[in-house]
Amino acid sequence: MEIVKVTASKLRWPGATATCPMGKKVIGGGAECSSGIGFIWLVRSIPVNNNAWYGFCDTTEHIIGKITVHAICQ
Repeated sequence: MEIVKVTASKLRWPGATATCPMGKKVIGGGAECSSGIGFIWLVRSIPVNNNAWYGFCDTTEHIIGKITVHAICQ
């Protein structure tokens, strides 16, 4: 088993995809959102094409948000 972690920052709607190494399938995953100010929440945390995990956040303000997505691969 291997955990792949990807972090990204973006204005207002941060999103990212953690992709498993070639030949491995995603068996689980999750995402976490954070920001220094304002409110931010997780909108979507879903598997993609059996080999990746996608996460997407939203904020109430035009601020920089950060997302960390984890894919559990096997």
